[in-house]
Amino acid sequence: MKRCCSVGGFVRLPVLWIILAAAVVAAGALVSFWRMGEADLFMREELSRQTRLLAETIPPDQIRALSGTEDDLSRPEYLRFKKQFRSALQAFPGSKFLTLVGRREDGTVFFYADSELPGSEDESPPGDVYEEMDPGFLPAFEEQRPVTVGPITDRWGTWVSTWHPIPDPKTGRVFAALALDISGDNWNKYVRGAAVLPFGTGLALAAVLLGGCLALRLRSGLQGDERWRLRHIEAVCALTAGLILTFSVSRLVHERENLDRRYSFSVISDARSAELNNLFGSLRGVALESLGRYMESSGEVSGEEFSEFVRHIVSLPEVESAAWIPAGENPVSYSVRYRYPSAPGNDSGSYEVNAEAMALAAATGLPAAGSIRSISDLNGIRHCLCVFRPVYRQEEGLPRLRGFVALSLRLDTIVNKAQRGGEGDAAMRLWELGHDGPRLAAGPDSPDLPGRFSGSSVSPGQPLNGVRPIFAFGKTFCAELHPGPLFRVHHPVRAGWMAFAAGFFITIAVTVLLGNAVHGREVLERVVAGRTAELRESEARFRSLVENVPFPVSVISPEGRVLFTNSRGEEFFGIQSARTTGKHLLTELHILVNPGAFPGFVDQVFDSGSLHGREVPFRSPEGDVRWAFVSASRIVFDGRESIIVALQDITERKAMIDRLQLADQFFRTTTEGIVVTDADGFIEDGNPALEELTGYSLEEIRGRRPGMFSAQRIHSETSERFWDSLRRNGVWQGEVWNRRKDGEAYPVWLTVTAVRDSEGKTTHYAGVLTHIGDIKTEQQRLSHMAYHDSLTGLPNRYLLLDRLEMVIARARREETFAAAVFIDLDEFKEVNDTYGHETGDLLLVSVARRLTEAVRDQDTVARLGGDEFVLVLDGFVSRDEVESFLERLKNAFSEPFSAGGRLLAVRGSMGIALFPDDGSTAPELIARADDEMYGVKGKKGRRRFF
Repeated sequence: MKRCCSVGGFVRLPVLWIILAAAVVAAGALVSFWRMGEADLFMREELSRQTRLLAETIPPDQIRALSGTEDDLSRPEYLRFKKQFRSALQAFPGSKFLTLVGRREDGTVFFYADSELPGSEDESPPGDVYEEMDPGFLPAFEEQRPVTVGPITDRWGTWVSTWHPIPDPKTGRVFAALALDISGDNWNKYVRGAAVLPFGTGLALAAVLLGGCLALRLRSGLQGDERWRLRHIEAVCALTAGLILTFSVSRLVHERENLDRRYSFSVISDARSAELNNLFGSLRGVALESLGRYMESSGEVSGEEFSEFVRHIVSLPEVESAAWIPAGENPVSYSVRYRYPSAPGNDSGSYEVNAEAMALAAATGLPAAGSIRSISDLNGIRHCLCVFRPVYRQEEGLPRLRGFVALSLRLDTIVNKAQRGGEGDAAMRLWELGHDGPRLAAGPDSPDLPGRFSGSSVSPGQPLNGVRPIFAFGKTFCAELHPGPLFRVHHPVRAGWMAFAAGFFITIAVTVLLGNAVHGREVLERVVAGRTAELRESEARFRSLVENVPFPVSVISPEGRVLFTNSRGEEFFGIQSARTTGKHLLTELHILVNPGAFPGFVDQVFDSGSLHGREVPFRSPEGDVRWAFVSASRIVFDGRESIIVALQDITERKAMIDRLQLADQFFRTTTEGIVVTDADGFIEDGNPALEELTGYSLEEIRGRRPGMFSAQRIHSETSERFWDSLRRNGVWQGEVWNRRKDGEAYPVWLTVTAVRDSEGKTTHYAGVLTHIGDIKTEQQRLSHMAYHDSLTGLPNRYLLLDRLEMVIARARREETFAAAVFIDLDEFKEVNDTYGHETGDLLLVSVARRLTEAVRDQDTVARLGGDEFVLVLDGFVSRDEVESFLERLKNAFSEPFSAGGRLLAVRGSMGIALFPDDGSTAPELIARADDEMYGVKGKKGRRRFF
C-alpha cells in the first residue's frame, strides 16, 4: 500500500491514465472559460437593459433645461436629477454611480449630473470634463447605440459601465447619454463564480480517475482474498464519476433554464413597466400640463368653467379629482377654490395637507407631488397621490405665482391599468424610492410576493424579478414585477431535475453492468491463474535449456508474436525480454527491416521443418540495422506449434564488406584523379579519372614516379617543405602545374596523404588531383567585375583610386604633374526621359569609347556611376602641357554621339585638380575636381565648360 501511494507509485502510473486525467481537467477548464464568457455576455446585456430602462424614464426636455455648466448648480432641474439619481440606485444595489453626460462640439465629454451627494469627494460638478473617458464609449454618441465597456479604471476605481444614448425627439441627434456603473470587483467575482462548477467537476473527475488507477495498481499486486475484497473498484469509480457528472450537468441545465426564464420574463416585465412609465408621462405631460396652461391662458375662471374643462380629465379612471388652488398672501397657507368633483362638505384637506409639495413647486417652477395617502373604504384600501403644477401670470414682464392646478391620482388604478389583464403573467407593485428607503406605494399585498423591496442586479444568480425606475412629479418610483402563476405554468423549472433523474438512472445502470462484468472477469482470472502456473513451470524447464547458449535464441508463434527470448537475444535486439514477450514482430516491435518476407519464412519452416544460413537484417529500437545468419526449426512450445530461431551476429563483417565496396566504388567513380604509390613513391594504382586527366593509361604510369606529370621545375626547398609536411602532418596540399600526355599544361589542386598501418608505419601515399582551370578562369572574371563598370567596361571607383594613387606616387617621385579630371554630362536626364534608359545607356557607352580614344595609353578613363566620368592623367612637366591636353579633350564633345541609331549632341561640365597643388591623395584630388566641376556648372562660357 505504501509503495503504491508514494510519490514513486504516482510517477509509475500508466501514462494513459495521467493523460486522461489531464484531458478531463483541460475539458473542465475549457467549459469554465465558456461559462465565464457566457456569464460576462449575460451581465453586459443585463446592465445595458437596466441602463435602457433608466434612460427611457428621463424626459428629454428636462435635460434640455440644463446648460452643462456650473450655472446648473442652482437650477431646480439639476437638483431634482441629483435627488432622483440617488434614489434610483436603490433599484440596482450592485451599482454605485448613475451619471448623465453630454458631448460638446469639440468632442469633449462633460458631466450634466450624477448620483453623488453635493460636495462629496466622488461628485462630478456640472460641466466638468471626463478626462479619463475610455474611447470605447464614443459610439454612444457617434453611432447612437448603447455600449458596455470594462472593466476599466479611472479616478473613482475599477468599473464596468454602460452608456445609453438619449436622442433629441425633434432632431434625432444624440445630445446626452446615461451611464450606469457596476464595481469591477463584483463583476469579476460573478464571472469567476461561473467557472467554479465546471472546473471543480474536472478536478473531481481527475481525482476519481487517478484514485481508481492507484487502487487498481494496488489490487494487481495482491492475491487471494485480499484481491477479492477489492473486486468492486471499477463499479465504485463509475458510480462516483457518474454522480459527479449528474450533479454538474443537472446544475448547468438548471442554470441555463433559469437564464432562459429570465430572458422571457424580462420581455414581459419591460413591456408592463413601460406601459406604467407611459401612463405617468401622459398624466404629467397631457393631463396636468393642459390644465396648467388653461389656467395660465385664462383670466378669472368661474367654478362652472373650471368644472367643464376638467370633466374629461377626471373621466380618466386613474384621476380621482382636479382642483384649483389660488396663491394666498400667506406663502405657506393654501386653500382650494374649485374642486371637481366636489367633496362632501368642505373636504379640501387632501390637497391642503400637501402645502410642502406646493411650496416646492412654487420654488422650483416644476411639477411636484405630495405624500402618498392610504384611504380605506368599502372596496378596501386605495393609495392616492396629489400632484401640483404652479400657474403664473405675467406682471410687468415678470412671472408671478397665481396658484396651483392639482390632480389626485389613484395609484392602484394606474398599476392595474398598466397590467391590462396580464396579472397572470406578472404581479406588479409600485414602490416610492426616497432617502429613507423604499416604501410600497401601490400594488397587491400577497404572501407569495417578497415583503420588502430588493431591487435587481446583473448577477446570473439574481432571483427572477424585474424593476424599472420611473421619474415623475419630482419623485422616484420603481415598478417591481414578479412572475405570476401563468408564467410559472408556461415556464416551469424542471429541466434540471429531469437531467438529474436521467443521469442518476444511467449512472446506476452503468454501475450495475460494470460490476457484473468485473465480477465475471474475476472468476475467469481465478481459472486462468491455475493454468498460468502450469505454463510457468513448463517455461522454466525450457528456459533452463536455452538460456545460457552463446548465441541469440527466440521462440515465436506462426502469427509473429514473441514467446521467449534468451539473454543473448536481449543483447542482440537491444530490448529486454519482459518488453518483447507477447509482442508482435511486425505491428508492435518493428524489428524486421523487411516485414513482407515474414509470411514466406513461416511457410518455408513449416513446409520443410527447418531453415539454415539465411542472411536477415534486423532493426534495433535506436534505428540501427543489425545482420544475422538465421537458422529456424519447427517445435511445440507451451502446447502449440511454434518456431525456434537461432541467430549468428554478422553485423560487423557485413559492415566491413560494405565499406570496402563503397570505397572501391568511390575510387572508381569520383571525378577527381587519384594516384596511389608505394612507400618509395612508385605508382601502384590509379582511377579512371586520373587517366582522363593526364591522358596516360594505367599501364603506362604503373611503376613510374608521379613527377612524370609535372610541368614545372621543383626546387629543392619546395621538395623539402613537401616531405616535411608529410612527415609531420601526414598530409600536404598545394597548387601545382601538370602537363598532359599531349603537352597541354593545366593547374591542379594536389592533396597528398600518407597511409599508415596499425603500427603507424607509412605503407602508401595517396594523391588526389583536382583540375582548377575553370576555377581560376572564374576568379579572373570576378576580379574584372569587381574593378570595372558593368555597362562601359571602364575602371570603377576602386580601380580608379588605385591607379590614381600610383600616378601620384610616380609624380611625387619624378617631380611632375598629375591631374584628376571630373566630367559630368549635362542634360543626360532629358535624354533618359525623352528616348528611354536604353538609349541613355548606349549614349554612356559611346561617351566612354570617345573619351578612351581621346587620352593617351598611360592615362585612365573611369566611370563613377550615372553620367560621371573621371580621367587620370600624368607625366606633365608644366601646367601649359595640362592646359593644352585639356583643349584636345574638349574636342571629344564637338561632334554628336551615336546612341541606338540616333545622333545626340550632349555637353559636359569638367573640373580639374592638379597634384601637388590641389591635393596629395587620390580622394582629395577627386573631391577637389568634383567641387571644381559643380562650380563650372554655374558659370557657363568658361573654357572648362564644353
